Amino acid sequence: MNWKDSQRTSGGWPSLSAVISILSLVGVAYAADLTGQASIIDGDTLEIHGTRIRLWGIDPPESDQLCRGEDGLPYRCGAKAANDLAAFMGDGSRPAPR
Repeated sequence: MNWKDSQRTSGGWPSLSAVISILSLVGVAYAADLTGQASIIDGDTLEIHGTRIRLWGIDPPESDQLCRGEDGLPYRCGAKAANDLAAFMGDGSRPAPR
């Protein structure tokens, strides 16, 4: 029996639509549990009610990281990234206490 034949029988793999349906329900239920005010941990991490959420697809400096500006002087680029994320979030977030 090949893979296509197993799709047609009850003992084969679940259909793609069944898997997508189950995963979409899990995502909706999990998102509903994460409501509330977000605390900004660093430039790519939020925390809501003790649950940390990492933003995918970005790689900002870490919160304690220093960078050099165009003038050659060091500045706290990690703190700037966290503050920029807080500004982007607007009233829905606050900086995490350190």
